[in-house]
Amino acid sequence: MSEHEPVAITKTRKRNGVTQYFVIYSDTKDGKGQWVKETDLKCQSLIEQFEGTEIDKKKVARKPSATPPRRIQKIAGAMEINNEIVFLVKFTDSENFENVSHADMKSRYTKSLLAYYEQHIFVVDE
Repeated sequence: MSEHEPVAITKTRKRNGVTQYFVIYSDTKDGKGQWVKETDLKCQSLIEQFEGTEIDKKKVARKPSATPPRRIQKIAGAMEINNEIVFLVKFTDSENFENVSHADMKSRYTKSLLAYYEQHIFVVDE
């Protein structure tokens, strides 16, 4: 994987009739990305994967699965889908990022979830 390669698409929007995707790149930290015009993207497989995810938003698992947990390589970020927090996760056994429900993260990937929160949530003393 090259340094500045798109690894995930997390959102879409239309601006002045132009479709844009929110793209996360391999060299960005903390899952931060940027809006990119569809015509400027050269990653059709990621667009297709994202569009498939959009269709399956209602199918985000609400109950933990009975299968053993997989190893997490990276949590790229979190977003809200249908009033639920969903994490964008890359597992060690996959090339692609996947959406994982907060409930599944809490029950199956507690250590990774806590580590993510420790890195991204800051308490301000008054």
